[in-house]
Amino acid sequence: MNAGIRIVVHGDSTELTIDPASVAARRELGVVAWSVLEVVALAGSGEGGAWVTTTNVRDLAERLGIGKDRVAAALGVLCAAGLVVAHTNRDPSRSRFTASRYEVRLPVSRTSEHVASAPRPQPDVARRPTRRRDAAPPEALDLFSATR
Repeated sequence: MNAGIRIVVHGDSTELTIDPASVAARRELGVVAWSVLEVVALAGSGEGGAWVTTTNVRDLAERLGIGKDRVAAALGVLCAAGLVVAHTNRDPSRSRFTASRYEVRLPVSRTSEHVASAPRPQPDVARRPTRRRDAAPPEALDLFSATR
C-alpha cells in the first residue's frame, strides 16, 4: 500500500509529510487507523535501519483519547496493510501486554537542517455571521430551540 506519508527526521525532530496518495490511503485505512499510524510514526526512532516505536495499546489509546479495543483493531488494520509490524510482549504475572515494539514501514528521510513548511492559512477573523446562531452571544445559545 502506498500510504502517501513519509517520516522526515531533521536532527532531533521528526515530522510527517503527506502527498496526494494519502487521500486514498486514509479512506482505505479509516480515520482511527490513520491516527494510530501518525502517533506510532511520530513516537518512533531509527533502530538498525528500521523505524521502531516502543509503546503499548493502552498508551496509544490514552494519547488519542479513544478505547484500547479501537486502537488494537486499528493496529490490526495497519499490520494487515503492511504499514506496521508488531512485536508484542506479555507480562505473564499480570496477563497484560507490556511495552511492545512496533516497526513502522514508511519511507524515512533524514535531513541535516529543518525545512520550513509552507505557512498555514490564517482564519478569516473578519468573517460576517451567516446564521442566526453565529450572531448571538454564546450564553444566549439554546441547543433545544426549534427556531434556528
